[in-house]
Amino acid sequence: MSKSNRAWVWPALAVLSLAVISPLFARAQQTEPTPYEPQPGPAEQKILAALASQTSLDFIDQPLADVVDTLRKKHEIEIQLDNKALSDEGIGSDTPVTRNIQGISLESALRLVLGEMDMTYLPKNEVLMITTKTEAENMLTMRMYPVGDLLETEADELVVGAGDDYHELIQAITSLVQLTSWDEVGGPGGIQPIRNSRALAISQTFEVQREIEDFLASLRAVKRRLADGRPKAAAADDAAISLKIYKLPSYWAQSTGGAQRPAPAAAPPAEPPAEKKPGGDIGAAQTPPAIYSQMGAGTGMNPQNFPTVEQLVKAIPASIEPDSWSGSGGAGTIAPVGQALAIRQTNRVHREIRRFLQALK
Repeated sequence: MSKSNRAWVWPALAVLSLAVISPLFARAQQTEPTPYEPQPGPAEQKILAALASQTSLDFIDQPLADVVDTLRKKHEIEIQLDNKALSDEGIGSDTPVTRNIQGISLESALRLVLGEMDMTYLPKNEVLMITTKTEAENMLTMRMYPVGDLLETEADELVVGAGDDYHELIQAITSLVQLTSWDEVGGPGGIQPIRNSRALAISQTFEVQREIEDFLASLRAVKRRLADGRPKAAAADDAAISLKIYKLPSYWAQSTGGAQRPAPAAAPPAEPPAEKKPGGDIGAAQTPPAIYSQMGAGTGMNPQNFPTVEQLVKAIPASIEPDSWSGSGGAGTIAPVGQALAIRQTNRVHREIRRFLQALK
């Protein structure tokens, strides 16, 4: 992650470490829903609205089935007990519940009541299902969370394809949100970056997904507060010329005899070298054929079939706005600087260059 990102991420995480202690803190502060895909359907939207609504409980040794029936009528949603899963854990519908709670959300109330019995809740088949936490681990939901706005930098220095930004965000999520629920420590949940969509794919229980929503909402809120303290940048002029430094992964910057591409964290099945992605990436874009041919279709590339700095110096001006470069009478220049490219171009061309380099990852 770039220095400019670290400037706001670590203060943000200091605040978030407190927010995660109370999982619904961020939901109370949230002004708009955290985007994710797939979006909930009408029945689930009704359940989510009910979970966010206020409730009150006043039960003394009330059977669990009666508590559920009371909440069903009060919030006008269908709530069902997963009787088989409860029976397997020795929990009956007549299990007594004693609680007096006033003025909190239905979601918070369910966490308090069900948590004592090692139970949880989740939308399933258009009802709110009350089940055991063990069974909930067999009913994981998959979500795609766009996180591009959390990875953006404000500095002119651009880091392309290194993957550290995703790594740091993933590490924060798995360390602060239900840390025992992730597959790397024996839990059911999994998380992977989808770099060409600038998203995180997360498979987790419904309850943990809700905490991830809160976490990302809090992170965005903290980032906005920190940004409010900085001078507002003027809108970029497409025709304005600026110099930007594009740092490249080491395996791009080495010639054929140079450093090897870093190995993935887990050993995957054998793949053709050109299709491997660093750090276990999923679905990253492939080199566009037209640009690939500009680099000699692999001739002289490094052992992992990624371009060298020298090839990029030739391919970028030949492929992106050729008339805008100094060799054709334009103002644009490009030069290798160690393991980086120094490029002077208009802001519009810089955007095209960045998209091109991201497609090569």
